[in-house]
Amino acid sequence: MSETRQEERHILCELNAKPAHASEVKALLLQLVDPSRKQEGNLAYNVFQDRDEASRFYIVDAWASEATYQAHHSSSHVAHIVEQMKPFLIGKYTENVAVRLSE
Repeated sequence: MSETRQEERHILCELNAKPAHASEVKALLLQLVDPSRKQEGNLAYNVFQDRDEASRFYIVDAWASEATYQAHHSSSHVAHIVEQMKPFLIGKYTENVAVRLSE
């Protein structure tokens, strides 16, 4: 595998909305998609809703490097949306960062 691929960062973020606020969380998450996809180093950015639990959401995104992932993570549009979502979430979201092993 190329060194460039090994530098990629793949993220799985899970968020659990308060059931009465699932629609608000969904709308806020969707606002992240376009600006995130336009950021330097973005390889993919998608939002998913759990098939069986409508108040559970996932963000699956990929970045060319640790630096581009960190730039995204600290960007103003992410901070703004995260702040708006806080009252609608159960607990803190989880974020797992992985490195690519396969081609």
